[in-house]
Amino acid sequence: MTNDSFSNFSSVLRIGELPYSATAFDLATPGAEISRYFKNRPDAPGIIITQGSKPVSALTQAAFLRVMSRPYGLEHFTVRPISTLVECVNRSSMLELPASCTIPEAVERCLSRDGNEMYEPFLVQGEPDGSLRMVDFRTLLLASSQIFALRNQQLADEISAHQRTEAELRAAKLEADKANLVKGEFLANMSHEIRTPMNGILGMTELALDTTLTTEQREYLTLVQQSGNSLLGIINDILDFSKIEAGKVVFEEIVFSLRDVVAEIVKPLGIRAGQKSIELLADIPSTVPDELVGDPGRLRQVLINLLGNAVKFTENGEVTLEVRAIQQSNGHAQLRFAVIDTGIGIAVDKQKSIFSPFVQADGSTTRRFGGTGLGLAISNGLIEQMGGHLHVESEPGRGSRFEFAVTLGLSTEPEHRLPPARPERLKGLRCLIVDDNHTNRRILEEMAWNWGMLPVAVESGRKALLELQMAAQGGAPFGLVLLDAMMPGMDGFMVAEALVSQPEIIRATVIMLSSAAQACESERARQLGIAGVLYKPVTQSDLLKAVLTILGRVPLPAGAREGQKAMAARPLRVLMAEDNLVNQQLARRLLANRGHEVRIVGDGVEAIAAADNFTFDLILMDIQMPNMDGLEATVKIREMELARGLRHTPIVALTARAMKQDMERCLAVGIDAFIAKPFTRDEFLATVERAARAEVSLV
Repeated sequence: MTNDSFSNFSSVLRIGELPYSATAFDLATPGAEISRYFKNRPDAPGIIITQGSKPVSALTQAAFLRVMSRPYGLEHFTVRPISTLVECVNRSSMLELPASCTIPEAVERCLSRDGNEMYEPFLVQGEPDGSLRMVDFRTLLLASSQIFALRNQQLADEISAHQRTEAELRAAKLEADKANLVKGEFLANMSHEIRTPMNGILGMTELALDTTLTTEQREYLTLVQQSGNSLLGIINDILDFSKIEAGKVVFEEIVFSLRDVVAEIVKPLGIRAGQKSIELLADIPSTVPDELVGDPGRLRQVLINLLGNAVKFTENGEVTLEVRAIQQSNGHAQLRFAVIDTGIGIAVDKQKSIFSPFVQADGSTTRRFGGTGLGLAISNGLIEQMGGHLHVESEPGRGSRFEFAVTLGLSTEPEHRLPPARPERLKGLRCLIVDDNHTNRRILEEMAWNWGMLPVAVESGRKALLELQMAAQGGAPFGLVLLDAMMPGMDGFMVAEALVSQPEIIRATVIMLSSAAQACESERARQLGIAGVLYKPVTQSDLLKAVLTILGRVPLPAGAREGQKAMAARPLRVLMAEDNLVNQQLARRLLANRGHEVRIVGDGVEAIAAADNFTFDLILMDIQMPNMDGLEATVKIREMELARGLRHTPIVALTARAMKQDMERCLAVGIDAFIAKPFTRDEFLATVERAARAEVSLV
């Protein structure tokens, strides 16, 4: 029986599924009957020889024809049983494979036979009954070729699908690139809109600091300047689109003072803390090195975020920045920074999510406290790139502790900052520290010990008066009192009033420490004979300077200084094209203070007309202006110079678009130098005067 049910072998995987011949003849069957069978079935590959019901051998049609061609003739063969043809019915001489054999394996086995049998049919042993089937080698090759063709088609389909995917990815990338261009333009515009008013704020503050000011006014304006510069630093990071998109932030390696960086951070935040009547403290022991090598800007960004959050989420108590040296070796120091607060705290199940972008511990906090929820994600990323990890411990209602450790270099350069006045001159001075906050008492006491003083710390005004009385009566009065202004029960002012009424102990010099920077406070302190008022958080350098100044150990610095109005070596005629009135006024004053003459126009069209009618030593060109922008105006001016054979007038670009590509566009149209807004007085004047001398350089 021949199975002819298969016409397509594309789905065939094993030889047991191929068309086969299973026609059986007994060993006693005469040759004539077998001859008739092959005559009627020329497609049959052969027959199965049985003895009873058991298959014992097989005879291929090709073998049968070979036997017929032998000398004893057809007559001799046809009358004899097939059992006499021993050489034709030797089953062991045929290739026999299990039905589970795969098509490729069967082809390989067939082709490995000797040359005479290579293309002969082969036997397939059925499973599990052990039945024999005969399969034509041509059928096997046909199945193999169809499988190969199917695989080729599948491969072609996969290639087509891959090509379609690639095309879709290219299209998606094209769309993403377009979106990135739109985003980049948006960021550039935002940069302009933010930097333009920032230039006015910082520039006018710098001008104000050059005038005669009281000590208080100078302190306020200095804080405005520092806060503005901190804000500008954050804006620069956010608007640096290429770094943020690539996830790559470049870290500087420069020498900086750790305590100076901390002071710049905590002073502005101290005002916010004072408004909420909470203490903001900086705890940096003398064992922590000061001169370090690293990126102070990134460290400042992280600490501003952590301290700002702590102040924002704390209603009562204190916020402390704690810095400790873990180890120092091989020119490096590992420092641990911790920001500890007594605020609202964070639930355990929310502590991981707060490091994700745009997430806060509780959605309600966004409405109550504000903020984007982006700060901790940025801080954590910066810390990880510095080799650390930001960790939080917190409990709702008990406060939080954010901690990280980073390794910074130890500076080998000599300290360039002027050292403070010699604190050893305070050695042996008895100092009374009065503060209700335990952490603040501990910090002040450690500072005093480090300067060689003999400190005594108490937590209330009444205990302070008792200590002062006992010290005076014992013949060892205190020479200095560090007095907290805001204490429960008897505050600092009440203590000062009591001192005025007791002349036997009034000789003690009093310095008041206050969390609230109010002008009326300073006036009231002066009326009570308080020698000075410092606003918390008080840094070690500020306190030492104040103590030495007030005790007469160093000259008292003037509360005001005259503005520096040194004239330029050569007055310049400057044309300024700028549409912003504040920036017009700022530039006019900066240039006028140096003796330069300024003519101001409001757009590019007016700039071309002015350059056509007057001669200038230099042109200041804003890039974004109405009617005609600075780039187009520069092109027109350069064309006019070339057509008329005029001299090259230096043009300096003023722009709030501080991207690298903006600088390249400026240079491409013939601009000589570039100043990014906001700028400082010194860099502005230096660039203007350098460009006028044709010493062209980029800022």
